[in-house]
Amino acid sequence: MKLRLAVLFTFIISCLATTSAVNAESSQIQATVVLASSDGTGVDPQLKRFGANLKKLFRHDSFKLHGRSNTEISLPGTSTLTLGRGYQLKLDASPAKDGRIRLKAKWIQGSRVLIETTLVVSRNRPSLLGGPKVKQGELILILVAR
Repeated sequence: MKLRLAVLFTFIISCLATTSAVNAESSQIQATVVLASSDGTGVDPQLKRFGANLKKLFRHDSFKLHGRSNTEISLPGTSTLTLGRGYQLKLDASPAKDGRIRLKAKWIQGSRVLIETTLVVSRNRPSLLGGPKVKQGELILILVAR
Protein backbone atom coordinates (compact mmCIF):
# COMPACT_ATOMS: atom_id res chain seq x y z
CA MET A 1 0.00 0.00 0.00
CA LYS A 2 2.81 2.42 0.91
CA LEU A 3 4.56 1.58 -2.37
CA ARG A 4 1.42 2.39 -4.36
CA LEU A 5 1.04 5.72 -2.56
CA ALA A 6 4.70 6.54 -3.18
CA VAL A 7 4.34 5.72 -6.90
CA LEU A 8 1.10 7.73 -7.15
CA PHE A 9 2.71 10.67 -5.32
CA THR A 10 5.76 10.55 -7.64
CA PHE A 11 3.47 10.44 -10.70
CA ILE A 12 1.45 13.46 -9.53
CA ILE A 13 4.60 15.49 -8.77
CA SER A 14 6.02 14.54 -12.18
CA CYS A 15 2.84 15.70 -13.94
CA LEU A 16 2.84 19.01 -12.04
CA ALA A 17 6.49 19.62 -12.87
CA THR A 18 5.82 18.93 -16.58
CA THR A 19 2.85 21.29 -16.59
CA SER A 20 4.92 24.04 -14.94
CA ALA A 21 7.70 23.57 -17.49
CA VAL A 22 5.25 23.85 -20.39
CA ASN A 23 3.61 26.94 -18.89
CA ALA A 24 6.99 28.53 -18.28
CA GLU A 25 7.92 28.55 -22.00
CA SER A 26 8.66 32.00 -23.33
CA SER A 27 10.06 33.79 -26.35
CA GLN A 28 12.06 36.92 -26.99
CA ILE A 29 10.31 39.08 -29.61
CA GLN A 30 12.15 41.80 -31.50
CA ALA A 31 10.01 44.34 -33.36
CA THR A 32 11.62 46.66 -35.90
CA VAL A 33 9.81 49.52 -37.62
CA VAL A 34 11.12 50.45 -41.06
CA LEU A 35 10.34 53.56 -43.08
CA ALA A 36 10.17 52.57 -46.75
CA SER A 37 10.38 55.24 -49.43
CA SER A 38 11.63 55.89 -52.93
CA ASP A 39 14.12 58.62 -52.07
CA GLY A 40 17.10 56.71 -53.50
CA THR A 41 19.10 56.41 -50.25
CA GLY A 42 19.19 52.58 -50.27
CA VAL A 43 19.05 50.22 -47.30
CA ASP A 44 20.04 51.44 -43.84
CA PRO A 45 23.14 49.48 -42.72
CA GLN A 46 21.25 48.36 -39.59
CA LEU A 47 18.67 46.67 -41.85
CA LYS A 48 21.16 44.98 -44.17
CA ARG A 49 20.13 41.43 -43.18
CA PHE A 50 16.52 42.22 -44.19
CA GLY A 51 17.41 44.21 -47.33
CA ALA A 52 16.77 41.53 -49.97
CA ASN A 53 13.36 40.60 -48.49
CA LEU A 54 12.33 44.24 -48.12
CA LYS A 55 13.21 45.01 -51.76
CA LYS A 56 11.44 41.87 -53.00
CA LEU A 57 8.21 42.42 -51.04
CA PHE A 58 7.81 46.20 -51.11
CA ARG A 59 7.91 48.60 -54.06
CA HIS A 60 10.49 50.97 -52.65
CA ASP A 61 14.23 51.43 -53.03
CA SER A 62 15.02 52.96 -49.63
CA PHE A 63 14.56 51.46 -46.18
CA LYS A 64 15.47 53.29 -42.96
CA LEU A 65 15.35 52.11 -39.35
CA HIS A 66 12.44 53.98 -37.75
CA GLY A 67 12.24 52.24 -34.36
CA ARG A 68 13.06 49.03 -32.52
CA SER A 69 11.95 47.32 -29.32
CA ASN A 70 12.29 43.93 -27.62
CA THR A 71 10.18 42.01 -25.13
CA GLU A 72 10.18 38.67 -23.36
CA ILE A 73 6.73 37.09 -23.64
CA SER A 74 5.36 33.98 -21.95
CA LEU A 75 3.56 31.39 -24.06
CA PRO A 76 0.70 31.98 -23.58
CA GLY A 77 1.02 35.62 -22.60
CA THR A 78 0.68 39.26 -23.57
CA SER A 79 3.06 42.18 -23.88
CA THR A 80 3.11 45.74 -25.18
CA LEU A 81 6.14 47.15 -26.97
CA THR A 82 6.78 50.87 -27.31
CA LEU A 83 8.12 51.36 -30.84
CA GLY A 84 8.80 55.09 -30.57
CA ARG A 85 7.29 58.04 -32.41
CA GLY A 86 3.91 57.35 -30.77
CA TYR A 87 3.61 53.75 -31.97
CA GLN A 88 2.89 50.71 -29.80
CA LEU A 89 2.56 47.03 -30.57
CA LYS A 90 0.29 44.88 -28.41
CA LEU A 91 1.03 41.16 -28.66
CA ASP A 92 -0.98 38.18 -27.49
CA ALA A 93 1.21 35.07 -27.91
CA SER A 94 0.48 31.37 -27.71
CA PRO A 95 2.25 28.19 -28.81
CA ALA A 96 1.48 26.88 -32.31
CA LYS A 97 2.37 23.63 -34.08
CA ASP A 98 5.96 22.60 -34.78
CA GLY A 99 7.49 24.98 -32.23
CA ARG A 100 6.09 28.07 -33.91
CA ILE A 101 4.37 30.96 -32.14
CA ARG A 102 0.94 32.42 -32.84
CA LEU A 103 1.01 36.21 -32.40
CA LYS A 104 -2.12 38.31 -32.37
CA ALA A 105 -0.67 41.72 -33.13
CA LYS A 106 -2.29 45.12 -32.77
CA TRP A 107 -0.19 48.04 -34.07
CA ILE A 108 -1.43 51.26 -32.48
CA GLN A 109 -0.74 54.98 -32.76
CA GLY A 110 -2.34 56.84 -29.88
CA SER A 111 -5.87 55.46 -29.65
CA ARG A 112 -5.99 54.52 -33.36
CA VAL A 113 -5.52 50.88 -34.40
CA LEU A 114 -3.39 50.85 -37.57
CA ILE A 115 -3.16 47.11 -38.15
CA GLU A 116 -4.71 44.15 -36.35
CA THR A 117 -3.77 40.67 -37.51
CA THR A 118 -2.65 37.20 -36.44
CA LEU A 119 0.66 35.72 -37.56
CA VAL A 120 2.20 32.31 -36.98
CA VAL A 121 5.94 32.91 -36.78
CA SER A 122 8.91 30.58 -36.77
CA ARG A 123 11.76 31.25 -34.38
CA ASN A 124 14.71 33.16 -35.87
CA ARG A 125 12.86 33.87 -39.14
CA PRO A 126 11.70 37.42 -39.82
CA SER A 127 8.03 38.07 -40.53
CA LEU A 128 7.37 41.29 -42.46
CA LEU A 129 4.10 43.17 -42.18
CA GLY A 130 3.20 46.11 -44.41
CA GLY A 131 1.91 49.01 -42.38
CA PRO A 132 0.29 52.39 -42.87
CA LYS A 133 1.25 55.00 -45.41
CA VAL A 134 2.90 58.06 -43.89
CA LYS A 135 3.96 61.41 -45.33
CA GLN A 136 7.50 60.15 -46.05
CA GLY A 137 6.50 56.72 -47.45
CA GLU A 138 5.24 53.50 -45.87
CA LEU A 139 5.89 51.85 -42.52
CA ILE A 140 6.85 48.18 -42.33
CA LEU A 141 7.00 46.04 -39.20
CA ILE A 142 9.54 43.21 -38.91
CA LEU A 143 8.95 40.67 -36.15
CA VAL A 144 11.57 38.10 -35.11
CA ALA A 145 10.91 35.54 -32.38
CA ARG A 146 13.83 33.87 -30.62
